[in-house]
Amino acid sequence: MSDYYDGIQKRLIDIIDLYPEKNRKKLQLDLIQRIIERMEVTYKECDTCQFYQDLVEEIVTKIESSDKTYKKDIRTIKLHLLKEHHLLEEGFYMAIFMSIGICIGSVFGTIYDNLPVFMGFGISFGISIGAIIDSIAKKNNKVL
Repeated sequence: MSDYYDGIQKRLIDIIDLYPEKNRKKLQLDLIQRIIERMEVTYKECDTCQFYQDLVEEIVTKIESSDKTYKKDIRTIKLHLLKEHHLLEEGFYMAIFMSIGICIGSVFGTIYDNLPVFMGFGISFGISIGAIIDSIAKKNNKVL
């Protein structure tokens, strides 16, 4: 880790230790931690990521001072990482394949006049395929 990101990461870990699990999700501390880890890799090649370095430090400072106006900044950085660096959100493929499974299950359920059973199969099939593809994306380090 570079010294810059190492310092920010240590400050964030100190903040994370102060809050219980419920508040960590509400404050998006885990997401901020993943953003910092990802930006450490991408900032060397990307001018926009270099620009967002200062914004990340501002976010951590705002969290330390209990200022909750940082969520728009997180969304801006997150959208940049998703679009420009072709990253995915957690559960991206599961949501897509679950929707496809519902559609396919409803079609077969209507055809065979047993909608609840085929909807259940469609949902479970979609979730399982989506989870497998999500795990592959996570192994390939494509998940934010």
